[in-house]
Amino acid sequence: KIMKDIMAKESSWSEGGTPGYGCSPKPKQQALIFDCIDPVPDLAQDLLTAFAGKTATVAGVYLSHGLERPETPGQYKDALKLLEAEGKVVAKPPASERREDTMADHVEIQFPPKGA
Repeated sequence: KIMKDIMAKESSWSEGGTPGYGCSPKPKQQALIFDCIDPVPDLAQDLLTAFAGKTATVAGVYLSHGLERPETPGQYKDALKLLEAEGKVVAKPPASERREDTMADHVEIQFPPKGA
């Protein structure tokens, strides 16, 4: 996680907010439209499937799902905040009891069962 955070900050390009994790020119085959795509909504839907019926901390979600993926811890937190705002997951403590627009690593996320 530490190395991923460092590499993300030092990446020479990103695609839709997801860093390329390298210090090289952006690949030329990438179309400009990919720069406008926000990966957070797709990540949020993926988390609903991957964690269906489970409860995990924000840190646990990232550590078990995100280390092998290009999305950053911040994008995971944004996806979880989106799911909470849409009423698709329950966070403990809820957003109303947390500092505005935060999602700390210790917050527990309850995911609904598959198909709920």
